[in-house]
Amino acid sequence: LAITARSSAADSSCWLNCCIVLIQIVYLAITARSSAADSSCWLNCCIVLIQIVYLAITARSSAADSSCWLNCCIVLIQIVYLAITARSSAADSSCWLNCISVQINTLEKIMFSDYHVHSGFSFDSDETLDNIITKAISLGMKQIAITDHQDFNWPVPGESPSIPVADYFSVIDSAREKHAGQIHILKGIELGLMKGTKSQCQNLIASNAFDFVIGSCHIVDNMDPYYTEFWKERKDRATFELYFHTLLDGLKMFDSIDTLGHMDYIVRYSPNKDTNYSVADYTDVIDEILNFIINKNIKLEINTANLAKGFTFPNPHTDIIKRYKELGGEYVTVGSDAHKACDIGYGFDKIREITDKYCLKIFTI
Repeated sequence: LAITARSSAADSSCWLNCCIVLIQIVYLAITARSSAADSSCWLNCCIVLIQIVYLAITARSSAADSSCWLNCCIVLIQIVYLAITARSSAADSSCWLNCISVQINTLEKIMFSDYHVHSGFSFDSDETLDNIITKAISLGMKQIAITDHQDFNWPVPGESPSIPVADYFSVIDSAREKHAGQIHILKGIELGLMKGTKSQCQNLIASNAFDFVIGSCHIVDNMDPYYTEFWKERKDRATFELYFHTLLDGLKMFDSIDTLGHMDYIVRYSPNKDTNYSVADYTDVIDEILNFIINKNIKLEINTANLAKGFTFPNPHTDIIKRYKELGGEYVTVGSDAHKACDIGYGFDKIREITDKYCLKIFTI
């Protein structure tokens, strides 16, 4: 397993560090042996440790840099220490195995950082940055991207998805200082991709040092599908098709983004939900979008807000994620699209299943 991990190590020093960590894990396991009631229990402990190491190596394949891998190893050492401590008070091997299982589940949940979160700087959120950071730290996240809305030429009266960038950066800088050593906070933005806003988008991104830029489409036919009025006298099939073409036009207009946000966002708000939604109906335009972002080195976001709304799939649909991989896509970003702190990290356990199934890597900075 260690040799397999070697092929994905960023450099030799990282590989050496990985080996040291593995040796430490084995040493801890041998120490634990002395308190094992019988050899079968010891054997079971070893099997579980192998499973833990496998999880770590799987996590390595999705790490953008060696520091993420090393953080995973540090977590593993903590887990093994906790498990061995628990072993000394375990009445039997089943208790020991249960302790390990719980810790493995914990490990899987903290592998991800949330790269799509909204604060009170978004017109549709009143959440404080302190609440957001506190929640992320409690989940064991190493990073979080604050990605508030910026949509130029917004057509909805009374709404203003516009960020006062200087104030925005100042608040994030203060949060970084306050939580230094606990979590890395990224200065992100969710930028609306809409025809006719190219120069505004270019000026915004060129003039400000954003760490992470999500490109999204929220407006179709000069209306927001979030509102029920949009859907009057509209049919799902034609409207979904219009959305995908509108998104493609927006991408062609401005492509200086890191990831494509919630690609089939419109399905969330159809009165019929996904009853009339089949990815196969839009193969041509979806392939054009996916080929475009792959060629431009833009990642595909897996957005879990759909899961929070009761859907059985994230945005985009798993059929689109599968197609992205088939066309040569490699990296995805993961975001909850949380507008409240309580939703941060929602559904991330499901994302592990998806990325493993389609052999996709999770991008982090």
